[in-house]
Amino acid sequence: MDDIHPVHGRALVTWSLVAMIILLQSFPAFASDEFDQILVLHSYSIDYSWTEDMNNGILEVFERLSTPQSLHIEFMDTKRFNTPRYLENLSLLYADKYSDIRLDGIIAVDNNALDFVLAHGDRIFPGVPIVATGINGASPPMPGSNVICIVAEEANHLETIRQALFLTPDATHLYVIADATPTDAFLVEEVKRAMALLEHRITPTYLIGMDVEEIELLISDLGEDDLVYMLPFFLTSDETRYIEGQAEKSLTEISPVPIFASWDFQLNNGVVGGNIISARPLGRIAADTLVRFIEGESVQSFVVDVSSHEKIYDHEVVERYSIDLRRLPDDTRLINRPETFWMRYASVLAPALAMIVVLSLLVALLFMNLSKVRAVNRTNQRNMILDREIIETQKELVSTLGEVIEVRSQETGNHVQRVAKVSRLLGEKAGMDEQTLDLLEASSPLHDVGKIGIPESVLNKPGPLTPDEFERVKMHTEIGRDILAGSQRELLKMSREIAYQHHERWDGTGYPRGLKEEQTLIFARITAIADVYDAISSERVYKEAWPPEKVLDYIRSQRGGAFDPELVDIFVENFAEIEAIRKKWHQ
Repeated sequence: MDDIHPVHGRALVTWSLVAMIILLQSFPAFASDEFDQILVLHSYSIDYSWTEDMNNGILEVFERLSTPQSLHIEFMDTKRFNTPRYLENLSLLYADKYSDIRLDGIIAVDNNALDFVLAHGDRIFPGVPIVATGINGASPPMPGSNVICIVAEEANHLETIRQALFLTPDATHLYVIADATPTDAFLVEEVKRAMALLEHRITPTYLIGMDVEEIELLISDLGEDDLVYMLPFFLTSDETRYIEGQAEKSLTEISPVPIFASWDFQLNNGVVGGNIISARPLGRIAADTLVRFIEGESVQSFVVDVSSHEKIYDHEVVERYSIDLRRLPDDTRLINRPETFWMRYASVLAPALAMIVVLSLLVALLFMNLSKVRAVNRTNQRNMILDREIIETQKELVSTLGEVIEVRSQETGNHVQRVAKVSRLLGEKAGMDEQTLDLLEASSPLHDVGKIGIPESVLNKPGPLTPDEFERVKMHTEIGRDILAGSQRELLKMSREIAYQHHERWDGTGYPRGLKEEQTLIFARITAIADVYDAISSERVYKEAWPPEKVLDYIRSQRGGAFDPELVDIFVENFAEIEAIRKKWHQ
């Protein structure tokens, strides 16, 4: 399956949230009067990550409550539309929409939503308590106002600039980039106040409301003595609008010096990082404050929350500008840091490693015992018997590990045994010699060893997998290869290739590498047919067992598609014997 593009992933999240909002807004028609009716009014559209994170923080609080709430969620979209006529039309719309609903509280998110409820609230929502969050240039509510609490959005400009100066101590000039929105006008004043408190002597230049192309010309020639601090950028003085992250990407692509920032939605767009403020904690604080007020508790009227700040840096950008990682603050969180295989799968591979260690100890003990026996009896016949016992023990250990995996993934009983026996029969009919057949039968049980690294919640999900879950399941081929990569024993080398290749297809549309026809090892092609045959013939958590006639028709239909045509012919000609194996090893 093709990878999901990040833009498409964002679209899926957006449409999921929109569907949830529609359900929540249609629910009040059937809601009991006992439910608290809460309006969440967002200044911006859901396609802004700041708004999405704020909304998720609010939902987290309400989802934890034991008593049900009826949520109404509105997005004013004032980044794109903010004329007096538009706002007046919104007020008429909300007045009509909520005329028959008695609201118990309102959460106004960001400045435009707060300004809107202050201007129109007495007419649309008279007497409804309001909690405002994400407010720039915030101050405590006016006495007598319906606003019971304001949660300030205060970026720590001073700390971000201090961190920037620590990383580049020779800097003498700071360029502050701001857009032409009223929000950035507040922020520029905050930066100026922060600069007055700065111990380091540095000359600031404020680039406000300029076109991105103009800013590019100015910063493209900056040197080691210069720093750049960028505020959120959406609008220029000539009304040119930029989507979230667009300006940051354009500027960081040409900037010879790192660009620092203080908002989480600016990350992953080329900025290096800083003392970052996040929306989700502000959403949680607002929702928790409103809930406690409705329940009769006293609440703070003005909140400045430091828990919403975190030192975050982008590892890729840090390396791009050759910044010494050791100079970053001790409590820094690095994003986009390359993960090793073991870092990524440590939590799920720990049980697998434990099992492998136990099995290795058993093998070691066996070899010690066999060495003692050889010392006692060194006849050629005895040595041959002991060598054969070692080989048989290796086979049993491989089979045992396969059965452990089978139990974890809730496969039907004796699945790996049946796959091994059917694989041997197909290999025999294909003309393999006895030694090769022994190797095939012994190595095929480990075809799904990589499922050790797949979370059980995905592996045993009783229903269709999401695209992301299916991508995680597909990783079991590479995990299996890596688990078995350390041995040069012929049995484990062959097991490694089968684990890695058994989901390749004859027509080249399989995974993980898209190998075609005989590019895939014959052992893997045989195991693939045996595995699919037993899987569709068996009952699973997500399906019933197929009858033999349907199984045979399906295998035939995949001749030259999923499976080697010659092996399909052998399978069909010997289907009765294959069914007999299944019945003998059925549990």
